[in-house]
Amino acid sequence: TTYLDGYAEVHGTPTLRPSSSYSLTLTYIFRQKYIFQLYGNHRIDAFNQSAYLAPDRLAVIYQTLNWDYMSSYGALVVVPFRIGERFSSRLTLTAFDYLIRNSDFYGMDYKRSKWVALAAMENTLRLSRKPDLVFEFGGHYQSEALQCTYDIGPSWRVDAGMKWTFAGGKADLSVKGNDLFDSLTPTSSVNFGAQQLHMGNEFHTRNVTVNFVYRFGGYREKERKE
Repeated sequence: TTYLDGYAEVHGTPTLRPSSSYSLTLTYIFRQKYIFQLYGNHRIDAFNQSAYLAPDRLAVIYQTLNWDYMSSYGALVVVPFRIGERFSSRLTLTAFDYLIRNSDFYGMDYKRSKWVALAAMENTLRLSRKPDLVFEFGGHYQSEALQCTYDIGPSWRVDAGMKWTFAGGKADLSVKGNDLFDSLTPTSSVNFGAQQLHMGNEFHTRNVTVNFVYRFGGYREKERKE
C-alpha cells in the first residue's frame, strides 16, 4: 500500500492475471482517399486502475484489477475534401459502443455500456505563395464516455497556427497554439450505489509551440501515408 496523502491510497494486486485481446477491423478505401471502417475489440481479463470508496473508513482506494471483459465495437469514417486551390480539410468521425463487466468488484456485480462519439477536423488555408504562408486550424470533440468505474465528461479542443516556408523551400518556421480554450481535460466522477466520487481537475493543457526546420543539402522528405 502506498499512501498518496491522508485520504488516497494505492493498493497493489499480487493476484493480477494476464489479459487476452482479440480484434477485427474491416477497412474500405473509396477513390484512394475516402476511408470507411468497421472494427471491434474484446479483452478478456483486461486490467485497469479504478477507484473505490472504503465503506468502513474515510479513504479512496486506487487499485489495478482484472475485469471480466472490456469491449468496444464501432465505425470510423474519414472524408478529405478541397475547396479551390487554397483550402483543404480532413474530417474524421467515429462512434463506438464501450462495454465493461466485473462480476466481483469488491463484492459487487458491475456492468455498464455507453455509446461514445468523436469528431475531428483538420484544415489548411494557403494565404499566399510569395511569401509562402499557410494557416492551419482544427478541432476535436469527444462525447461523454466511461473508464472503468468513472463517468468521463465531454471534452473538446481547438488548435490554430501559422507556417512560413522560405529559403527556397529549405526552411520552415511555424507557430501553433494548442487547446486554445483550455477545454481538453474532462471532468470525471463515480456514481453508483454508495460509491459517490467527484473529481475536480485543474490540469491545464493550453500551450504555444514554435518549431523551426532547416533542410541541408539536397534532402527531400519522402512521401508517407498518413
